[in-house]
Amino acid sequence: IWNQMYESIIVVIIGYCFLITMYAVSSNTNIFTFFKKLFLKIKKFEKFITSFDTSRDSFSKLFEFKTLGESVFWSIIAKISQLLAVYFIFQSLGINLDLILSGQIYYTSLVLGALTFLPSGLIVTESSMFGLLLNYGVDFSLASLSVIFIRLVTTWLGTLVGIITIKFTGIRNYKNSNN
Repeated sequence: IWNQMYESIIVVIIGYCFLITMYAVSSNTNIFTFFKKLFLKIKKFEKFITSFDTSRDSFSKLFEFKTLGESVFWSIIAKISQLLAVYFIFQSLGINLDLILSGQIYYTSLVLGALTFLPSGLIVTESSMFGLLLNYGVDFSLASLSVIFIRLVTTWLGTLVGIITIKFTGIRNYKNSNN
């Protein structure tokens, strides 16, 4: 169920290297202390040093078996629904890519955008998805339309719903908890 896409292979390798590095830094005290001392020498990072300890605690909690298992379960459900949305958008626009290739194009672009540390991988995700669609013979205008539509449906619609939800429920709950 894997299409031999070199872009995906490169992104997966970089992503796993980053994940392994973050796990090693957060779980090994010596490595963590080394990086902390290294960042203390850089003036611009001095103000972030206190958040390093907080981040390490958060990573430790994230990698606990129960938390990791529940996160993986809900992530798989969410990713499958996104995959189906992308596939059906392609099908509705007449782009005949199979389910696996559709997902591979979408998630390769998404991971590449995430590795840039830009909010939602803005611009990088869109341009890489656009480039991959062009590589698979999709017409320029159709690729543009599908990228915009996919990003609106999969990313920005959920973001908008979240903002509206926080606006109407989150603030109320915050005010009630402080009373």
